[in-house]
Amino acid sequence: MEGDDAVEFFERFADEFKVDLSGLSQDWNRYFAPEGVTLAAALVVIGPILLLSFAIEKIFSGLAFGLSLLLGFLIWIFPFYYFMRRRSQRSPQISIQDLVAYAEGGTWRKVLHEPNKLRLVRRS
Repeated sequence: MEGDDAVEFFERFADEFKVDLSGLSQDWNRYFAPEGVTLAAALVVIGPILLLSFAIEKIFSGLAFGLSLLLGFLIWIFPFYYFMRRRSQRSPQISIQDLVAYAEGGTWRKVLHEPNKLRLVRRS
């Protein structure tokens, strides 16, 4: 879940279960990406494909640009997919168990202070 979908879900979650999500809002950008595609993200996807396509076209001079573009895409998509999969596995996750516990407790207790470090704050 990302962007507006995450915002809508957690607004409804907070209203329905009367959960204080101020702790989540502090770490929001660590859990969720913004809506849409940023220019930097687009360049990370499109730039290497174009560079590979031009290199393939230079190496195989008789090759049509459309075919070199397809080959560039196929060559780049696998490392890109691997990187994105590894990145999502390292990012903090919110489980169904977390949601149940926070709905029962009435507050968000998972606080992230440093990347990849997680600390639970106990209620007094």
